[in-house]
Amino acid sequence: MNINLEQILAWDIETAPKENFSEDHPLYDTWLNRNRKEDLSSEELIEKFNKEGGLYAEYLNIVCISCAFIHNGEIRINSFTGEEKSIIDSFLNVAAFVKNKTGKVISLGHNIANYDIPTTRKVFSRYYPMFTYPDYISDLNTSGVLPVAEKPWVLADRMIDTLQLQKGANYMFSSMAETAINLGLPSPKLDTNGSMVAELVKNGEIKRVSDYCENDVITSIKILFNWMGQDMLPIATKTEELKEVEIPLLEKLYQTNTFSAEIKKGLEKTLKKKKLSHKDKEAVKEIIYSVYVRTSFATNDEDKKEIKEQKEKEVEAFINSL
Repeated sequence: MNINLEQILAWDIETAPKENFSEDHPLYDTWLNRNRKEDLSSEELIEKFNKEGGLYAEYLNIVCISCAFIHNGEIRINSFTGEEKSIIDSFLNVAAFVKNKTGKVISLGHNIANYDIPTTRKVFSRYYPMFTYPDYISDLNTSGVLPVAEKPWVLADRMIDTLQLQKGANYMFSSMAETAINLGLPSPKLDTNGSMVAELVKNGEIKRVSDYCENDVITSIKILFNWMGQDMLPIATKTEELKEVEIPLLEKLYQTNTFSAEIKKGLEKTLKKKKLSHKDKEAVKEIIYSVYVRTSFATNDEDKKEIKEQKEKEVEAFINSL
């Protein structure tokens, strides 16, 4: 297996059902419809939601993302908890760092193809246009006029799903714990398992959830390294991990669709280092405007005329201030 180890981004998500689910919840009728064949009472339906809602992207919240990448011969680990949007943004910063550093991201995880990747993409769409989700960690191809499911051979080139590899052509799936123990590795399921996450979150024990998520990420790396005959690398301390991880400003502008003070300050700092001619400024203005304004049908998010005019004024004012 010929892999550039620094292109690997091992990651895992932990989820919990949305809180305060009841007959008045906007998703109650859709959950009822999903389970219509079981003829459940309202109490049974709510109980089932609290047990299983965390398995379906539309009914869950991401409560933690842990990820690990290799840098300077060490494994760097990050875990993000807190507000869901912040978790997503922080994770995408790390993914962007790996992409910018190596030119490619190879996602690694157990059942990552069928769960972590599509679930994270769908949750991302709560906050941003879904088709701006980075293609290097997505299961969609958004390069055409209409987005389509990515080709299997393309996905195979940018993700390593240890569940699928362990399964091979066999019809039986193996859990991560089964796969690890089969290789003589410690089980990743110590005092916590996935069925306990929702209750742990409710009780404020998010550190246990984070530790559990991190352990799954490290175990996926151990499994891959074992298969490759690769010695395990040391795990770095966390104190400086995110200092190098910064998403490019124009990419951040495109993702957030907001010409924020932070983005303006960063662009201003970069541009003022250069002596820009009038022609240079016009070119920079066109670049910023093309990133900021939604004009592509492929995003299904084209700006209206008045919004385009307002954004054009914002960009013009910024360029004039240089």
